[in-house]
Amino acid sequence: MKKYFAYKVVRRRANHLYSNIDASELRIEYKVDEWVTHKPERGLLCVFRHFKDARYFKSYNEDLEIWRCEVSRPSDFSRIAINFYFYPHIFDLIRKKRKYTHLCFTHDAMPRGTMFVDKVKLIEKVE
Repeated sequence: MKKYFAYKVVRRRANHLYSNIDASELRIEYKVDEWVTHKPERGLLCVFRHFKDARYFKSYNEDLEIWRCEVSRPSDFSRIAINFYFYPHIFDLIRKKRKYTHLCFTHDAMPRGTMFVDKVKLIEKVE
């Protein structure tokens, strides 16, 4: 099986590594050398295809860390539409409760080099 590698930008809080999301109910904890799988109700996981794109994203917040990671089933933006198609309750939450509005985006709104994956395993801290 072919291995795919990418870069994940995470935030360290109290010696734990989390996704860079402020909403605690959507925050994902990452662990070194352990696979983290996406939750269908939350959508796919985001990583950066190239280090330079991860570094550019990190430049807005120096508290973030960049990790090289192994990923499973990488894809481009088109798969996210499929993900929302199979989990339409996300749109109901957005429309009725005005929650998770950050999940509404267009391709242009995603950070440059964003790639969607099913699983992420952090390998080594790069920066």
